[in-house]
Amino acid sequence: MATLYKHQLEAIEFHQSHPKFLLALEQGLGKTAIACSTITPQDHTLIICPATLKLNWERELKLFSFPHNIVVIKKSSDVLPIIPSTVIINYELLGRKKNKVISPNFDFSPFNRVILDESHYIKNPTAIRSLIATKICINTDKVLLLTGTPLERHRDLYMQMRALGIITSTFHEFGLEYCGAHIVKKFNRTIWDYDSSTNAPKLKSLISPFIFRKLKSEVLDLPEKIIKIIDLDLPIEQKFIPQQITEENIPEYFSNMASYLREEGIKKINQAVQHIQMRLESIRKIFVVARHLEVIDALKIQLKEFKPVKLDGRDSIVQKQFAIDQFQNNSDIRVFIGQIQAAGVGITLTQASHVIIVEADWSYSALMQVIDRCHRIGQKNKVIAEILTIAKSLDSIMINTVLNKKQNIERIL
Repeated sequence: MATLYKHQLEAIEFHQSHPKFLLALEQGLGKTAIACSTITPQDHTLIICPATLKLNWERELKLFSFPHNIVVIKKSSDVLPIIPSTVIINYELLGRKKNKVISPNFDFSPFNRVILDESHYIKNPTAIRSLIATKICINTDKVLLLTGTPLERHRDLYMQMRALGIITSTFHEFGLEYCGAHIVKKFNRTIWDYDSSTNAPKLKSLISPFIFRKLKSEVLDLPEKIIKIIDLDLPIEQKFIPQQITEENIPEYFSNMASYLREEGIKKINQAVQHIQMRLESIRKIFVVARHLEVIDALKIQLKEFKPVKLDGRDSIVQKQFAIDQFQNNSDIRVFIGQIQAAGVGITLTQASHVIIVEADWSYSALMQVIDRCHRIGQKNKVIAEILTIAKSLDSIMINTVLNKKQNIERIL
């Protein structure tokens, strides 16, 4: 078995006295290795993770756990093993909804240990995966939730707290106490709004005993991480510049936001390519991030002299791992182009210390996750992330807002 760091051993020791807890290590501190190391030969373990991470979990189990029967569930008709095994399944295969009734696809009762990777995936209290995964955790003796970004708002913690058995209240009751729940009008409808954060000290005291939280600055001597905004000189449409803007009121201003962001991404391609080419004159490898497939494909074509590999939602798990291995191990592969969702979790790209984000996300946690593909265990150089925006555009305004958005995590954790 591979050697663990001190903070990883501390987390395993914490688990011995906390059968159910949230492992909220900052991205890049080896949560998967810790989880694998908690499994004993007697355990019948269920690992629930995003579909793109199943192959990574299988690899990590072989590195950090004892020889064990590992079963990867690929479709709902597969059969779960009866003998003690480690079963890997993605959230989408947990169950289904038919005639308004949510039903699991398998009998999960024999498992005595559950590991929920990227547990913020269950933050939506009405989603099928949230409801089934939470029920599985409630009925299991040993539960480990893994996330590097436990919340951006108080509401994001509700289902994770339910899964750990910390609370039993309804979401509305939780919202009234911790989310400043109030009635608002949106799109000519009257609805409850749960996006505020209230009673932070009380919520912190409630959840703190069940969280093992460490930051990189506390446990590793990692190089510095620097984030820069690069404003591109491109034309913008004036109608997309409101006087006051927040993430909450964007839908009220723009009904065609998706098409606007796509157009802005395509508009940036040529200048983005020039910027990447300029950086590659002095930098050996670069991780390039985009959102839209048209942008990813155009970047791959225009950067072909640098032998780029790419990862987006069209790729299989095998294709994904091949791209990662090529970038990490082949010196001729100088560019990794990743779609922000598909490449934002569960991969390591420490051969690059420079990240260029052509199309960013307006979620602080999503931004940090994708940058931390490079800023993690194994990185030896200072990590510089450059976010390309169009000067004075809506995107530029929102990115500057997002980069100041981490007070909720710090206040609770």
